[in-house]
Amino acid sequence: MAPRTPAPRTDLRPRQARYGNGYEDGFVESFWTDVRAYGANPGPDTEPAVRAALSIDAIRRQYVHGVSDPSLVSPDTWEHAFALVSREGNDEVQLALFRDYQNNRPLYPLLHEFLRTSEVPLAVWGRNDEILGPAAREPSPATQKTRKCT
Repeated sequence: MAPRTPAPRTDLRPRQARYGNGYEDGFVESFWTDVRAYGANPGPDTEPAVRAALSIDAIRRQYVHGVSDPSLVSPDTWEHAFALVSREGNDEVQLALFRDYQNNRPLYPLLHEFLRTSEVPLAVWGRNDEILGPAAREPSPATQKTRKCT
């Protein structure tokens, strides 16, 4: 599989993203090491580690990890998310997204330029994220115009 070379984009428009990162800083290695390994060499040796992220336990953990009182988080949240992830064929879609994530990284400089030159507000995730850690919440020197939100 040949890597794709990103073409310059001039049509970027504001987007709403639920979850993502546009910086090298902030990736929590305990999660991303497996994703990167799978993206670089998808197959039976690397797939089980990323497929585990689709389990009910892994999805539940994303909702309650770092929450001071997990009993306040309704099980409906992770059960609904798990039901969506568990739809027929969706596991393959999620695996394809894991494989493709590595292709975002070469596009970060373009994103940084967009954030520096646009008026798009940048909201950042909160504390205790075990996938995108504290460094991901800090404004990057690449996009100094952005404001810190926690």
